[in-house]
Amino acid sequence: MKPTIQAIVSELITKFEEQGFVDLVTDFAYPLPAAIIYELLGIDRSNEVEFKQLADSIGEYAGNIGPILNEVAPNSHAALLQMEALINEIAKERLAHPKDDLISRLVLLENSGEITHQELVSLITFVFMAGFGTSMNLIANGMMLLLTSDSQRNRLIADHSLIGTAVEEFLRFEAPIQIITRLAKDEVLISGKSIAPGDYVALIAGAGNRDPKYFDNPEELNIGRDPNRHLSFGRAAHFCLGAPLARVETQVAINMFFAAFPRAKLIDPKVEWNPLISFRHLKSLRVDLGTGK
Repeated sequence: MKPTIQAIVSELITKFEEQGFVDLVTDFAYPLPAAIIYELLGIDRSNEVEFKQLADSIGEYAGNIGPILNEVAPNSHAALLQMEALINEIAKERLAHPKDDLISRLVLLENSGEITHQELVSLITFVFMAGFGTSMNLIANGMMLLLTSDSQRNRLIADHSLIGTAVEEFLRFEAPIQIITRLAKDEVLISGKSIAPGDYVALIAGAGNRDPKYFDNPEELNIGRDPNRHLSFGRAAHFCLGAPLARVETQVAINMFFAAFPRAKLIDPKVEWNPLISFRHLKSLRVDLGTGK
């Protein structure tokens, strides 16, 4: 996917050159992974606005825990039903006219009895939301960290080969998903506390990523940090399926952006986050590109 990613980023940067100012969340961090996931799944871009709005509504439930779930559940549930209806329409069309995309392949699996229809809908919904939402936040959070740290930004601009370890540090320092939930399969004893089979466990990955037992100077952003065994992609059987794609999207996007706009700076140095407990999601990231326009 790398040549496709480079082409999309190049097109976005060309548009920016005519502007002088840009919101890196809505105009850069979102369009890139969205374009990639629509292509992989095979969703027509004419449905983009509706899919994005529904995904945002579902994300209000997926991104929270505790009592607030009671407030957002009705709207999220309605959005999930609408998402299912849209996917059903696309699945019927793919059954009649298959294409070279993920939805077509899943439809064939359902048709052969290897997965149920509910599994098909759930998989497409999950892949769609995870495919652009977390990548969008990783790109935006990484850009924000560099724009608020002159030393680390200048270090990367001087040596683009650091982008690999830089992205891992962004994942550690401002993980797009801060809380990872699991159901316990077996009884586990941790620090004197018993977790029984079937217990629901919320793991604070954002805290684990700053554990001083595993990370030297954990509150310091260091784009050359190595090793960096962060928890942001999960582990073992639960390791993130889209990790390689998210990594290359972020590496290409950030290196190409700062190569084009090395003097870019935040318009408002005080950033605002969306009020989601589990997701680390910026409201906006308005930047002066430093082109003098």
